[in-house]
Amino acid sequence: MIVGFVIGAAEALFGLRFFKSTLFLFGFLTGFLITLFTFFSHVVTPDSAESTKWIIVLFAMVFGCCLGYITIKMHKVGSFLIGTWFGIIIGLLLYNTFLYLFDDAQATVFIVTIVVFAAMGGALAHKQEKYLIIMASGICGSYIAIRSISFMAGGFPNEVELIQAIEMQDDNYSIPW
Repeated sequence: MIVGFVIGAAEALFGLRFFKSTLFLFGFLTGFLITLFTFFSHVVTPDSAESTKWIIVLFAMVFGCCLGYITIKMHKVGSFLIGTWFGIIIGLLLYNTFLYLFDDAQATVFIVTIVVFAAMGGALAHKQEKYLIIMASGICGSYIAIRSISFMAGGFPNEVELIQAIEMQDDNYSIPW
């Protein structure tokens, strides 16, 4: 998680200056996370062998590197991904701030918030590319750095924990601030 903090802080401070690295990072994260989510939610079971899980992680890293390379070569695709991630992070921040109060057991508000803000961020990337990359790398990098710290420190709920508390309708669940 220290690596997450360092990468997040560097991205927050120098995102536009390291434009190609920023494109690669967002492409890599997109490919890596989508692959992991797909395989671990649909293919891997609790009974799966440990070696299978590591092979999937290795495959996700290779796929992430390939998508990162594509985003460097086709910078409009990379800019769109950066805008999409920017929208996702803004949606997560808004959801964690107050929108979770309006959510139901199916996480409808969460899904709609993420989809709408991701689409807005991707569309905004084509209109104001340079400004969006500055804002997106700053906010996304900060989010990665702070989530890394909260993971190491513990005690701060992530988005999944909030959704699970809402699904269980746990009235005793309290946010630690």
